[in-house]
Amino acid sequence: AAKAIGMATGLVVTSRITHATPASFSAHVVDRNMEDIIATQQLGDYPLGRQVDLMMGGDRTPSVEPSLKEMSEKAIRILEAQTAHSDK
Repeated sequence: AAKAIGMATGLVVTSRITHATPASFSAHVVDRNMEDIIATQQLGDYPLGRQVDLMMGGDRTPSVEPSLKEMSEKAIRILEAQTAHSDK
């Protein structure tokens, strides 16, 4: 709905971005293990086109991985900058 009215969209997760749960927001495949196809669809090679403007995923060692709060804050800054740029 947000994308349809011209708003920027984002998806921030601590798992792989192609993992089944985040992928359900940005791709449609018949099997959760089809991560190559999920990634292709997330990039926009899909009849609906790219549905999420910004995607940030994790799946790193917990001691190195940024917190979800840090990732969310960075995603918000990027989306705000993108929206401000598109308004010009």
